[in-house]
Amino acid sequence: MLKVSYDKVVSTLCLCDVVAYIKAKEGRVVFPKEYAGRRLEEVASAFRGVRLVAERGGFTHLFVVRPSAVEKKLQPAVASA
Repeated sequence: MLKVSYDKVVSTLCLCDVVAYIKAKEGRVVFPKEYAGRRLEEVASAFRGVRLVAERGGFTHLFVVRPSAVEKKLQPAVASA
């Protein structure tokens, strides 16, 4: 999992790049509702792609993104960080 800023992900990627979005608090999923209460790692393993983790507002935001989108749009930012 790559740690990135929430604002960077939201401003750089478009919805077509995101395979899944998972919001968790204290390691437990709160969104989407069908996974609520399950462990974040367990739910994240169900999706294929690059996992980008951001912390904001007391929540952990996990974006599962297509690998090609990370290479094209985020790789320069991740490499410089």
